[in-house]
Amino acid sequence: MGQVRKPVVPRGAVRTFFDRLHALHSAAGHPSMRELQRSTRSRQRPNGINPTTIHQALSGPRMARWDTVHALVSQLGGNVEEFAALWQDGRRAEFEPEQPVGDAGHCVGRPTPKALPPDVPFFVGRTRQQAELCGLLAPLGQAARTAAISGTAGVGKTALAVHWAHRVADRFPDGNLYIDLRGYDPASVMPAAEALASLLRGLGVRAANVPTEVSECAAWYRSLLADRKMLIVLDNARDTDHVRPLLPGTPSCLVVVTSRDSLAGLVARHGARRVRLDVLELAEATELMRELLLPGFDRERAAIEALAERCARLPLALRIAAELANSSTVDNLADLVREFTDDERRLDLLNAGDDPRTAIRSVFSWSYRRLPEDAAGLFRSLGECQDRLLDLARVAALARTTADQAGRLTEVLVRKSVLERVGPGEFTMNSLLWAYAADCQRRF
Repeated sequence: MGQVRKPVVPRGAVRTFFDRLHALHSAAGHPSMRELQRSTRSRQRPNGINPTTIHQALSGPRMARWDTVHALVSQLGGNVEEFAALWQDGRRAEFEPEQPVGDAGHCVGRPTPKALPPDVPFFVGRTRQQAELCGLLAPLGQAARTAAISGTAGVGKTALAVHWAHRVADRFPDGNLYIDLRGYDPASVMPAAEALASLLRGLGVRAANVPTEVSECAAWYRSLLADRKMLIVLDNARDTDHVRPLLPGTPSCLVVVTSRDSLAGLVARHGARRVRLDVLELAEATELMRELLLPGFDRERAAIEALAERCARLPLALRIAAELANSSTVDNLADLVREFTDDERRLDLLNAGDDPRTAIRSVFSWSYRRLPEDAAGLFRSLGECQDRLLDLARVAALARTTADQAGRLTEVLVRKSVLERVGPGEFTMNSLLWAYAADCQRRF
């Protein structure tokens, strides 16, 4: 006999489903799991349903997929239409978000997540980019609204996304979600299933009820967002495929994606608005340095400008350099500027202690390691070049390849925000990336 213990679940649609399923199993004489396996064989499923899967479908506590339930109900002689309705009610109950409970024990409304990380201190510039983001606040028809912020490592993509999200958070009464997708993390990229599980929990879904199938997770995620006005920040995406399952299906939500990738597919296929970040203007870079430096240093205007240029006007490098000046024993910034003259020494200095996420060499390395081998080889070769403005002929000579192949490799580097296109067939990089390319050439 195949008697199976009923799962212990709260009263409601899920318990009703399991009560009816067990009653049906009992009425059929408690056939064993093996017997049910044999009876569910078909052309599409020649071995039948696995006995373990059948046992899990009966013992819960989570409800099985509909195709499994449909096959079991059919073989047990049940009413498929009745069980389809029971299964749908149960699934809705399984994924219904947990409700906060008031003093009297009644629900007081859906959770309103406020998941944004703290705003970045001393944010400067990016006026045009913030205006572009604000252009998405007005409804743009029936499509979901998405911004794709792209740029090189350390240029401030996360800072812009989080700063702007705090500015407009009150425009989204149902709250906000934030997740670091670890697209260029040195350890591991966050899989879509893990990201969706995190987002569903943020929306109040009980952890035990989160599906394991990515497609199921994505469907319930979109369903829960369908009638909500929320702001969602998907930070540090690897590429378009990485974020595609995480996009809502309705225009009530606004999504901000950041990536070192250009996210061309997100723009072309999903209508995202591209927001491209370059290094700061010199005036913005020196303003940020003056905000970050201790009183006294801010009087050395020429040295501040020189240090900003040595940092390639890259926001992360500017912050590290300011901290280095504040914590060092130098009497004036001019001494520090002289230390930044040597490229290799400059990379060594731009290291914020024991945090690899704020060390220039480390954050550049995460981009480098994601490049295809031939593109990585070209990047290393660029470190040998004294001319910071490149054309395809010069690239082909450095890579010892054809013009067509050089064009393909430069497109890869542009897409990954390593090279910057400055004109038809013309490219450049910021000075810190040039220094890192030479560093890689020496090391590898």
